[in-house]
Amino acid sequence: MTADATIGDDYIRRFWSHVEKSDGCWNWTASVASHGYGNAWDGVTVLTAHKLSWRIHFGAVPDGSVIMHTCDNPKCVRPDHLLIGTHVDNMRDMARKGRRRGCRYRRLTTEERLRIRELRARGVSQKEIAKELGRDVKTIWIACRAR
Repeated sequence: MTADATIGDDYIRRFWSHVEKSDGCWNWTASVASHGYGNAWDGVTVLTAHKLSWRIHFGAVPDGSVIMHTCDNPKCVRPDHLLIGTHVDNMRDMARKGRRRGCRYRRLTTEERLRIRELRARGVSQKEIAKELGRDVKTIWIACRAR
């Protein structure tokens, strides 16, 4: 039986048929969304494969909680690579591990704004500036319009 009794045995068998196990991560091999996380079906709704793995092994995810990866591999469903936390915990983990680079929600620093102005004055494209700064092109576009 599973830790979450709402998930039927047929769905669990189907879940495991889409998992490739190794000594490291256990990767989801079925549908993957554009953000890199696996899409899984629990019999009621589509959710991320790692969240379904958590439910199978540990039970329901409490409201306000997220399932995080210790391995930073969005396709991984290995239960000992998953941990529960809050959105704030997840953002701190991202920042601590340096995975926020290119995140459009991080504010530009004063140095970045000055560099953008300098490069635009020299005729460098927004796409090239975004690549140099490791930022989203939309972030650069917004900064250029904010003058």
